Amino acid sequence: MQGEAYTAGEYGQPGHQPFDMRRALAEDPTYVVFNGSVGSLMSAAAMTAETGDVVRLFVGNGGPNFVSSFHVIGEIFDRVWHQGGAMVNQNV
Repeated sequence: MQGEAYTAGEYGQPGHQPFDMRRALAEDPTYVVFNGSVGSLMSAAAMTAETGDVVRLFVGNGGPNFVSSFHVIGEIFDRVWHQGGAMVNQNV
């Protein structure tokens, strides 16, 4: 899940930070995060899989302003549930 945080404090400033409406209206986020925190998919927290593993991905965009366009290079999905509904596309 991708989302943005618009804080009154600067990037990395410690402590609780209030919401900054001016930054939000200017679409100038202090943070763009994945899974709710900075660096959540990097280094030791990186998602990994071995050849032959079955993985399930839930991809979402919480915004409110930026779009995170999910794309995978060099892979074929066995099954994809269109818009999370009942229609299943195969070998996508």
